[in-house]
Amino acid sequence: MDGAGLGIIAYSWRVALVFAILLGAMYALRRWGGTMTGIKTPRGDMRVVETLPLAPQRSLFIVEVDGRRFLIGATPHSFTFLTELEAHPQRAPKEDQTH
Repeated sequence: MDGAGLGIIAYSWRVALVFAILLGAMYALRRWGGTMTGIKTPRGDMRVVETLPLAPQRSLFIVEVDGRRFLIGATPHSFTFLTELEAHPQRAPKEDQTH
């Protein structure tokens, strides 16, 4: 092989190495990014309790975090905190309407 052919091979290996480093960094950020920034979300402490679609791509979510419930509005571009709800609202039993 001539010098140009070896140069292309060496360049290709360098590009492959850069991509491998970028993929590794992306994986590390997704895997450990939350704890590195001080945001800790233990698994099992947060869940979506209920979802109510309002319109195409617009919904309301009731999210429970550590026993507290929050109402969240969602659009394609943002999430908006609306209010904190009672921890476990007691629903009144439905009256028998067979009269």
